[in-house]
Amino acid sequence: MKVIIRDQETRKYLSSNGRWVPTAHDAKDFLALVPAYNFAKENTCCRFQVVLYCPEDNYYKSIIDGTGMADDSNTSVASASTTVIATLIGRKAKSRFDVAAHLPAHFAESRNYLN
Repeated sequence: MKVIIRDQETRKYLSSNGRWVPTAHDAKDFLALVPAYNFAKENTCCRFQVVLYCPEDNYYKSIIDGTGMADDSNTSVASASTTVIATLIGRKAKSRFDVAAHLPAHFAESRNYLN
């Protein structure tokens, strides 16, 4: 099972090199819902979904919807992907208390279905 980010408008997936790709197979696996949500919120400027994807069954399930807060004035794909890669490499883990404060209200309810 992969935890991936999908752009709601284009239906493309965020890859590990920071580009949007058409297939879920090529998407970056964030391994957990909270890091994926926080990353998308801070580093995209689109409406996004955090999706559970099972390649063996070709199963998709959108778990969290959100809107990215990044500045969309940077239109260069190369510099945008460089920013995403630098963020992925340089990100320090946040404590659970910091993360919980930034989650949408319906996240706790969704998480109960996974446990």
